[in-house]
Amino acid sequence: MKKFNYRKLILMLADIFIIAVSGIILNYFLELFNTMKVVTFDKVIYYGPDASRGLLYYLIITVICCVFMMMLTGSYSRAWRYINVKDYLVTGASMLAGFVLAYLILWLLKMPPRLVFIVALFVIATAGVLLFRLLFKRAFLTIASLDDSKRSERTLIVGAGNAGRMILTEILNAHKDANNPSV
Repeated sequence: MKKFNYRKLILMLADIFIIAVSGIILNYFLELFNTMKVVTFDKVIYYGPDASRGLLYYLIITVICCVFMMMLTGSYSRAWRYINVKDYLVTGASMLAGFVLAYLILWLLKMPPRLVFIVALFVIATAGVLLFRLLFKRAFLTIASLDDSKRSERTLIVGAGNAGRMILTEILNAHKDANNPSV
């Protein structure tokens, strides 16, 4: 059985949070511009937020589709120490596929959000997810480099017998010895 990885869980929860909060904030800002309207022959079209009751469905389905697509493309299984531009592009493409899938599902359920809302949400959420991954990578590398600066050289002890244990004990005790010239 594969060991559970907390780093993957943190990334997934951060993605869920970023997508959901992006949708809520975008809906709030669109509500500020609710006064904009266009009058046509038969109806009035408002350029404001999507209905608040529909927003919850939009966000839940969009989050599920985006997380599913990122899991499918392996965005959560990358070693973040070695991530490169290609991995960011894969994550962005999986976000796009997730948004398209969510829009299609919502369209089939006869409750599609406005295209302007979904496109703006895609841009904001994708930028947030990619920015979080960049910051996550930088923080991970910084923590790893701080750990590497504490030790000057890595040592591999071959053998599990008494001699190997004695060598390990001497190495560990050498750091506590004030007269040791290597400290």
